[in-house]
Amino acid sequence: MPNPFLSRASALSSIAIVASFVCLVLASARLVEVGQNLKSDIGENIVWLASQAQYEGIRLSDTISRYTGGDLDVGKNEIELRLDVFLSRLEAVRDGQPRAYLADLGYTSKLDAQAEALAALEAHIRALGRYDKNTDAAVRSIIQPLVSVLRDAANKSMLIERDRTMQLRDAHLNALLQVFAYIAGVILSCGILTLFLLRGQRKIALATVSLQKERELSQLYREFVSMVSHQFRTPLTVIDMTAQRIMRRGARMTQEEIGERTATIRDAAAQLTRLMESTLNAARFDQGEIAFQPVACNLAELVTDVSTRYTSLEPGRAIDVSCEALPSAAQCDPILMEQVISNLLSNALKYSGRDTPVQVRGWMQEDWIFIAVQDYGIGVPEEDMPRLFDRYFRARTARGTIGTGVGLAFAREIVHMHRGTIEVASREGSGTTFTIRLPRSCTRECSQEAHTVSVIAVG
Repeated sequence: MPNPFLSRASALSSIAIVASFVCLVLASARLVEVGQNLKSDIGENIVWLASQAQYEGIRLSDTISRYTGGDLDVGKNEIELRLDVFLSRLEAVRDGQPRAYLADLGYTSKLDAQAEALAALEAHIRALGRYDKNTDAAVRSIIQPLVSVLRDAANKSMLIERDRTMQLRDAHLNALLQVFAYIAGVILSCGILTLFLLRGQRKIALATVSLQKERELSQLYREFVSMVSHQFRTPLTVIDMTAQRIMRRGARMTQEEIGERTATIRDAAAQLTRLMESTLNAARFDQGEIAFQPVACNLAELVTDVSTRYTSLEPGRAIDVSCEALPSAAQCDPILMEQVISNLLSNALKYSGRDTPVQVRGWMQEDWIFIAVQDYGIGVPEEDMPRLFDRYFRARTARGTIGTGVGLAFAREIVHMHRGTIEVASREGSGTTFTIRLPRSCTRECSQEAHTVSVIAVG
């Protein structure tokens, strides 16, 4: 005869198994439903589409400004390409489901108004002249509010999607709890253990990254100080030599000679001050805090002064300076540009023989200033040319010569801050020529334009 207790237990077990199976099926179905809702929908697409349109709008405006500003690296083809890409991105935002979604958010009318204004300017943009500042200003007046509308729409859509995602995550959590309730203890234990392990690994990773950054920063400062230390010796040597001359001459010196020697010491002291400021600027450079102060500057005098200092430091070295064609007043940061000329001239002297001259030439071409430093020394191998301006890189021919490999990288960054370029032409065994190209006019915004990274902010 069957045991009623065993029969009841078997039945309850079967019911429990069936109930668990049904709950598992229902919870799995719920998980599938939540998973489908978690997939990317129109809201997330709007964030992406608006961000892309915003980015291309900024690129179009920047390209037009560079073209009308005289940047020879920008041509009409690039402007048309940027315009076509921007219009296609804008059309994607204003069509189909994205348009309906933006209409619900209340941005359609604003977007249409700005897009129509841009369409009215399309022909002018495609026929843009090289220095057409009026069209440039008109495009900016349209694209800036258009970009703002796109940004606001993307931000609002992102907030809506965030709230929806949070709700779906709560539902997803509840479904998971239904499925895995019977192993909650195990999951909790594993979760706690995993949390402790992750926290430990995170602390180790953070400590490793922090240590690496400190090492890199320390190495950077050591390399930079090594690079400029010989330049500090230049004014110190001038001061010492002049002081010794005063001591030897003593009372036999005339008032005029005393004034001349005193002026030399004061000039050397001023040079030390400028070098200190340059050192501090370089230390702040990687943090984006370098001081950039363009003023009216006589580049010919600046180049001549730097050349004269090196001539006094290395008597007998021939430095031919021809900078009469440079303008009497050009906008630049004299402290930073002096560092650039000094770095290039120092390299020219260091990597060429004492019996070979170094030439420094300056000239104007349209609205651009050119300064070239040429030597007839060891030159740079062709395979090393692409990396010549990389920080810490030194060409094969420079091995055995004192140097750190940061001078050219620093010089290029300074030139870029002035919205200029620096190019090199070299042949191994025949010498090297560095050519700086600078705009005649440069404002404080040059640094920002040179170092701007377009970041599309959507939250």
